[in-house]
Amino acid sequence: MVSISLLSSCSLSKPKLQAFSCGDYYQLLKSNEELLRQEEELFIFDKKGKSYQYDYSSNTIYPYKLKTISGVEFKLKKSFIEGTKFYVDYNVTVNNMDGTAEMILDFDKKDVTGELKIAGIVQPIPRSNCKEIDLTDDYSFEY
Repeated sequence: MVSISLLSSCSLSKPKLQAFSCGDYYQLLKSNEELLRQEEELFIFDKKGKSYQYDYSSNTIYPYKLKTISGVEFKLKKSFIEGTKFYVDYNVTVNNMDGTAEMILDFDKKDVTGELKIAGIVQPIPRSNCKEIDLTDDYSFEY
């Protein structure tokens, strides 16, 4: 009985998160609501550099696992913060070919750059501007 009351009185608080969407001028003109609907294109992270994903339909944020953008499968290898930059390294699969990708989001300058390496070919990912998105506090959080 005591353990039940202790568990019910202790609640895990949500981590403080930052969220960004990156793209062209027209992409960044969209409202927070519209950008949140494009959940696969969001960068969400905590102050320790842990990466998260957002599911718009359930309004849930959870630890990053796997996402697909334009036919490219991104599986998180690691993410971390160094200074004002959020680094995200992925294992990627494109047309049954495996490779890696690195994205670097500068959250002070609000831009992102990176590179994609597949079959020995390195392709730079052009710099894009980013917009910080306000996350409402009403989302549920999965640990």
